Amino acid sequence: MAVKSAEAACTALQGQTFEGAVVTKARFFPTAGAVPENCLVRGEMAQDLAFEVRMPTAWNHRTVFMGGGGFDGAIAASAYSPGLAERGYATIATNHGHTAMSPIRDGRFALDTEMLNEYAYLAVPRVLAPAKAIMKARLGSTEVASAKMV
Repeated sequence: MAVKSAEAACTALQGQTFEGAVVTKARFFPTAGAVPENCLVRGEMAQDLAFEVRMPTAWNHRTVFMGGGGFDGAIAASAYSPGLAERGYATIATNHGHTAMSPIRDGRFALDTEMLNEYAYLAVPRVLAPAKAIMKARLGSTEVASAKMV
């Protein structure tokens, strides 16, 4: 059986379902300056919960679950965390269950108890299972199982 290229392995994730999340975007990025080639996957779940997993082809077996800041409502780009991509970290980020017009200032979602609970308690554990499943599909199950989450 032929080994898929890094790009083919990445884009093959498009449309797949992992632990209740549908992959709505799977995009391969070639090396750009000091940032090595990587695969960016966007997953979407019920209740407006969205997340992204960025996986470098040359992964260092460490993963950072990134916070979004403010009231979230948007997904933080790993490019805003200096050195993570360059050092081979995989990253996971989420919108915490809602989309905001102004993520730092828009707290209107908190008036809805269900959305507030998603933001405060539920989003991270709900996202972690499909994010790890996506990583296993792309990077290999043994590698993800032994990876350090920071």
